[in-house]
Amino acid sequence: MPGGAILRNSAAPPRLRSPLLANEQQAQQQHQEQHREAEHADLGPNSLHESQQQPSDVHQTTVVVLQEPVGGVQPDAASAPPSRLRWVLVAGFSLSLFCNHWSRDSLGALEVPLEESGYTVHQYNALSSIYFFPNIAVPIIAGVVAHMLGSASTFSFFCLISALGNMFVAVSATPRLLRSLRVSSYNAMLVGRLCMGVAYEALDFLPIGMVAPRFSDKWASITGVVNGVNRLGSVFNFIFAPIVLSAFGLRAAIYLPSAVGAGSLLTGVAMQITERRLARAAAAQASAKAGAHDGAQNEAHNGASNGVNNGASNGANSGANNGANN
Repeated sequence: MPGGAILRNSAAPPRLRSPLLANEQQAQQQHQEQHREAEHADLGPNSLHESQQQPSDVHQTTVVVLQEPVGGVQPDAASAPPSRLRWVLVAGFSLSLFCNHWSRDSLGALEVPLEESGYTVHQYNALSSIYFFPNIAVPIIAGVVAHMLGSASTFSFFCLISALGNMFVAVSATPRLLRSLRVSSYNAMLVGRLCMGVAYEALDFLPIGMVAPRFSDKWASITGVVNGVNRLGSVFNFIFAPIVLSAFGLRAAIYLPSAVGAGSLLTGVAMQITERRLARAAAAQASAKAGAHDGAQNEAHNGASNGVNNGASNGANSGANNGANN
């Protein structure tokens, strides 16, 4: 059978070449083992250096570690609660508005007595007009100055102007001082109302720059309270002016709102001191927080670097030892 003979003849050569192939494979395996041993013996010390030069993986691991919050604490949870001292600003803001609006409306409750004392209708209207005229431009100027020098300092400055204006109004009801200064009662009151008008709008809005940032969580309620106290000053003026007038006369009725209006200077000083204390406390807290964050970053960075270096060193040593043993 020719087919069978062909099959037997074609199957025979592998049996004849198999010993040669086996010897060839064994020689190749021995050669590869010798080559690996030579690599471990010659290049083993360099493996540590190569393992340390893996910039992409190492830097990516370090960035992930630094971005994670230390100890699982989020920044909002770690921040300190708001200081109770901030409520002093709210009290000062409310009191300054109370004083400002009491003295503003003082002439409204004394219109008839002033005209009976010799003031003309024209003079009375001029006293009201000169009070509100500066407020066309003063709010813009006060806002620019507050942006440059700070709300607290600017507010204290306008409190001083208001106190001077109230002082001139009180002088207008003091004949002895008028004679010594050689000014008329009307002119003294006119100067006083002008100074009060210059400060009026500035005192109403400048404290917002101090209070609003510290009460973002309660600003709607704070606005309601402040506006209520604001109107209370006007109400008290119209309640107590007739009482003081009937009991003590026109001079005392002018002195009272002048003293109340000048009292806003004390609130301005108190608010400026409080603002500075709160600013220093906030700066110290921010500095401490930044120091803690930098320390945590350095610690995390050092830990990551040490871990990478130790892992690379251990891996290189293990590879060299295994190669030497083989």
